[in-house]
Amino acid sequence: MFWLMRAKNKISLANKRLLYVAILRPIWTYASPIWDCAADSNLRILQRFQNLVLRRITGAPWYVTNEQLHNDLEIATVKEVSITPLVDM
Repeated sequence: MFWLMRAKNKISLANKRLLYVAILRPIWTYASPIWDCAADSNLRILQRFQNLVLRRITGAPWYVTNEQLHNDLEIATVKEVSITPLVDM
């Protein structure tokens, strides 16, 4: 899917964000209750993956902080997603 999300692709940033939120994030959030008791090192691995994907989506240079990417795209960090309690639907 990286060929769809790379910065040079002509898909809009909003659609790239939607692809991430609809397809990639559910893969690692499927077991999010288990991640609550995971070691911080494991959560950092997931966070690095998320940071890499957000950088590829936006084509952001190295000096743009990960926090700024998360704020601009309105995407929660791995820690925020794993701590958020599950809501009954």
